[in-house]
Amino acid sequence: MINVIEVNSKRLMKKFVNFPLQLYKNNPYYVPLFFGDEYKLYFPKKNVNSDTTISKFFLAYKDGEVVGRIAALVVKPYIEKSGRKVLRFCRFDLIDDADVAKALFNAVEEYARQQGLDEIQGPMGYNDTDREGLLIEGFDKISTFAENYSFPYYVKHLENNGFKKEIDWLEYMITIPQQLDEKVNKIAELVEKRFKLKDIAESDMTVKQIINKYIDQIFNVLNKAYEALHGTVPLKGKVVMDITNAFKLFLLKDFISIVVNEEDKVIGFGVALSSIAEEIIRCRGKINPRSIYRLLKLKHNPKIVEFGLIAILPEYQKKGVNAIIMNKIHKGLIKRGITKAETNLELETNSDVLSLWQGTSKEFIKRRRCYIKQI
Repeated sequence: MINVIEVNSKRLMKKFVNFPLQLYKNNPYYVPLFFGDEYKLYFPKKNVNSDTTISKFFLAYKDGEVVGRIAALVVKPYIEKSGRKVLRFCRFDLIDDADVAKALFNAVEEYARQQGLDEIQGPMGYNDTDREGLLIEGFDKISTFAENYSFPYYVKHLENNGFKKEIDWLEYMITIPQQLDEKVNKIAELVEKRFKLKDIAESDMTVKQIINKYIDQIFNVLNKAYEALHGTVPLKGKVVMDITNAFKLFLLKDFISIVVNEEDKVIGFGVALSSIAEEIIRCRGKINPRSIYRLLKLKHNPKIVEFGLIAILPEYQKKGVNAIIMNKIHKGLIKRGITKAETNLELETNSDVLSLWQGTSKEFIKRRRCYIKQI
C-alpha cells in the first residue's frame, strides 16, 4: 500500500528536502541543492516565486518510510505566455517501484484537474534557472550544480505512466585551447569597432560594481533573448534578486563578459562559473563556515568551469557579438589555466548555442529530457 500525502508542515518539508540525500547517499554523481534554499520553498513569504506560482509538495510512504517525492507547480506566467493549460512537476525522486511512481503521478494529475489544467510537463522548475530535465544519457558523469541527477530507472517509470518526449537538452565537455583563436579574436575586434561596442568586464570595475549598475539591464537582455525558447518565463522582481544573490557569490571577473553599446546599454553577456560540485557533494548541501571556506577556495582555484548563460539582444544576434563574449571568457580561462569546461543544458533545437562550440574539441556527455502527458 502506497500512501501519498501533501506536505503541510515544517517537519514534512524537512523530510521532502532530505529524501534525495538518503536516496543518493552513496552515489558519486548526484549534486544536492542547498538545503536552506529548498526548505524555504515551503514558506510563501520566503519563496520568491510565490507571487507567480502555486507550489504543492507530495511525499509517498510505504511501510511507514518515505519512498518518493514530487512537487507540482502552477507557473502562471508560463500558462499565460504559452496559452497551454499545463502543470509542471519537478523535484521528482523515488525508489525503483512502479506503484510508488503511479501513486505520485496520480496525486499530481488529480491536482492538475482541480486547477483546470489538462497537461503535465516535466521535470521543469519555477523558471529556466531552476533544475530541469530528466537524465537520459550520462549516468556515469557527475552533475553540475545546475543539473538534476537521476537513476536510469526513472525513465521507465515516466514512460510507463504515459509520458512522452517533448524536447531534449544536450551537454558537452569542451577542451579549452590554451591560446586564443585568431579568427575569433579578429572578428571580436571588428565587431566591437563596427558597432561601437565594448566589454565592461575588461574595465577596472569590480564584479560588485558591475552587478549594481547593470543587473536590471542584464536580465532584460536575458528575458528578450530567451523569450522564444522552450519553457522559459520572464525573470522579474524578487526572483531577479534571489538569482543575483546566489550567483554573485561565485562570479569571477575573468569568467564573465558584459557587452555594452555606445549608450552604455547592455546588448549581450556571457557567464561561466567555477565548478563547486565537489564541495556541495561533500557537505551534502548543508552550509557551515568550513564549507563556505572550501566553496570560496574552489571559486578562486577551479579545476573545471561550467558555462552558465549567454544571451544577446535579438537585434544584435548573428552580428558577431558572440565572438566578443566567447573571446573575453576564453582569455580568462587561459589566464586561470582552465583546460575543461562543461556546457550545462543546451536545447537540441537551439542551433545558435550549439554552433558556439564549432572549431573546438568537444565531447557529448549527457542528455536530458522534458516529458509531456495529456490528462
